[in-house]
Amino acid sequence: MATVLFQPPEASAIDRGIGSGNDRGATANDVWLGYAGTNPGTHRAVFKWDVSTLPSSAIITGATMSLKWKFDNYGGGLTETIRAYRITNQSMDESVTWTTYDGSNTWTTPGSDYTTTGGASFAWSKGADVTFTGENFVALVQDAITNRGGFLTLVCATDTDLNASFSGVRFIKLHSSNASLSANYPSLSVTYT
Repeated sequence: MATVLFQPPEASAIDRGIGSGNDRGATANDVWLGYAGTNPGTHRAVFKWDVSTLPSSAIITGATMSLKWKFDNYGGGLTETIRAYRITNQSMDESVTWTTYDGSNTWTTPGSDYTTTGGASFAWSKGADVTFTGENFVALVQDAITNRGGFLTLVCATDTDLNASFSGVRFIKLHSSNASLSANYPSLSVTYT
């Protein structure tokens, strides 16, 4: 059994905040989730992890994606469920926006094309880091190894966003791979046999 930590800096990471009113730049030091008002609008975070260094025969026994908290405007006692779903378009790159997966070619549905089958969830509370782990997340990583050429391509969004149930401005900022401290970069830990 072995554990590998993926925590790439901006130069080699694909992590981006996309928004219906205003996308976060490719070198922004954060990604947003939720609704930030009419402009910059609804926000999601997209990630493309290159895990192709793992053996193609690897059996994933544990996996955790950690996103470090930076800021939120949720009042005390308010909570949120955050979802991670597999993006179905493997061509997504760092030029991704709310309307395009590579800066030129459009998503079928603005905000990314994804499948809700086998998605992972995290029960978030104010001021907390976001961590995806457990059986469903392990299955997403296994799928990346077995069926996706070693690329784990995800969109993260709040339930409030996905259910279009906004009742005012509610958004979370998480550090990106352009954070000033490398300890705050998004990370993916994978244990396999």
